[in-house]
Amino acid sequence: MSIPEERIPRGPYRRWIEGTDFSLEANTESVPQQGAYFVLKGGEVRFTSKDFGAAAAEYDTLCVAYWEELLGSDDRDTRLMGARGLFRRDHTHAAARRVLTTEGTDHDRRLIVQATQRARHAERAALAANAKK
Repeated sequence: MSIPEERIPRGPYRRWIEGTDFSLEANTESVPQQGAYFVLKGGEVRFTSKDFGAAAAEYDTLCVAYWEELLGSDDRDTRLMGARGLFRRDHTHAAARRVLTTEGTDHDRRLIVQATQRARHAERAALAANAKK
């Protein structure tokens, strides 16, 4: 199987969350070879692939675990940081919604209302499309 040309990294790429020990990288000084994506944790290679989607999915599992751990913090701001990260990824995440609703700002609560309205609209549109079939 060949790797689609557009999926092979052409330049340096790095995605990380400030303060964590993990990242998604390609063509940086931290990775052992050029031309692939690497998920690093604690400076060690955890995953490698030329497929960005596969590497991003692996990186995402680390992000979710990190954010979910933050939800258990005694510090309100830390809990909110975890909840916001989780909610951006998954608008249905119950624990994130609960923290944002009870401890978040008015802006956080507006984002929940908007996401709920969009989900209801998408559901109604899907039902209407299925009814026409």
